[in-house]
Amino acid sequence: MKVWNGKPVKKWHSAMDQNGNKVGKIFYEDGTTEIVRGGNAAQLPWISDKNYKSLSGLYGSK
Repeated sequence: MKVWNGKPVKKWHSAMDQNGNKVGKIFYEDGTTEIVRGGNAAQLPWISDKNYKSLSGLYGSK
């Protein structure tokens, strides 16, 4: 994935919430991050740069 919502993406990490839904953390080239949940997260590619077993690990990732 190179672009998300019109912004260039550096990398992205993912995890599953307690209901089995994908949650993603997107790292943009400008240094900002975004947490993506729900229907938007389903649009993310299946393979991420790093996968976490817990949401706390995902939220704390750098």
